[in-house]
Amino acid sequence: MNFENYYNTLSSHQDEINQINHLYLNITSKGLIMDEMPHVEPYRNFDRALFVPAKLKFPQRPTCIFCGSKAVEYHGYTPSTLKHIAADPSFPVFIELKKHRAKCLTCGNCFQAEDADLAPKYAQKTNQVTQKIISELLTLTTMKDIANHNNVSPSTVVNVLNESVTLSSFTLHDSLTEHLCFDEVRTNDNQLSFICIDAVKHTLVALLPGKSSYDIENFLTAFL
Repeated sequence: MNFENYYNTLSSHQDEINQINHLYLNITSKGLIMDEMPHVEPYRNFDRALFVPAKLKFPQRPTCIFCGSKAVEYHGYTPSTLKHIAADPSFPVFIELKKHRAKCLTCGNCFQAEDADLAPKYAQKTNQVTQKIISELLTLTTMKDIANHNNVSPSTVVNVLNESVTLSSFTLHDSLTEHLCFDEVRTNDNQLSFICIDAVKHTLVALLPGKSSYDIENFLTAFL
């Protein structure tokens, strides 16, 4: 659906705008308030990008994460920008996020509201972007293409792979298919690891911590 037409039918009621923004972006985070109208602007090398203003507030009066004191006061907002999934890579989507900030009157430290359902602390992309990258990593799509699909850098794709996979022994199948593809991929600490893919279904079979003949032989003989 065309973005402009989608929002032209909205009333000025903030609750309605918030609900439709959640629906439009497929975000279930209850702490995220998106009651302002999104706007479209040029962004870097893109002709246009969608920016959705949002606020992340504390669900209740917080306690200090440093000393546990309940003597805190609200202290404005911390601005950040999160990349979000987009149906068209040429029309990226960003959440202009303002995180509610609090200051402890006991120890003097400041901290801000966080929502793990939306994104990890210090993240620059929503969880949905990470999940989409992981789903594409299970295909034969190159990391460069995955990066282009999601408007992230190839190094970000590698980081997602490292964070989502336990390289000590990652195997998705109890038996091997008849046709396999083997390759090597850079993973933790920029080291090369052995990767095995189903040549027919184009799905990931296994990812090993290294590419030595010892690692590969142990992996293969486990299926004998």
